[in-house]
Amino acid sequence: AGSKEVKVTFPSLNAYPIVHVRPYGTVGSGYWVTQVTDSGFTIIVSEAPSFDLTFSWTAEASSDGSTMSFSDNTSAPYDPTSGLIYGPMLPETVIEEVATSTVSEDTASSTTSTE
Repeated sequence: AGSKEVKVTFPSLNAYPIVHVRPYGTVGSGYWVTQVTDSGFTIIVSEAPSFDLTFSWTAEASSDGSTMSFSDNTSAPYDPTSGLIYGPMLPETVIEEVATSTVSEDTASSTTSTE
């Protein structure tokens, strides 16, 4: 009761873990997992509770070919040992041509630019 986080430790999995956490009961505004390593993680609650909270958890070693999903509905493969994402995460840059026209009484002109 009263603490907003708890550090969970376990013997090293020698791999980046896939962590599953479930609370027993209501957690209030929410909870999340952070500081994930091969031997532990931290559970944080958004508001300090006035009573003891109980969580169940499992941590499994990642395997080759695992993918990580993100809140923008994308996913990417990651290194099963370090948890680092393979390849670039930035979207491709798209260069779009924009045509603008200017008309005056005597002349008409058109320009094209890239933005």
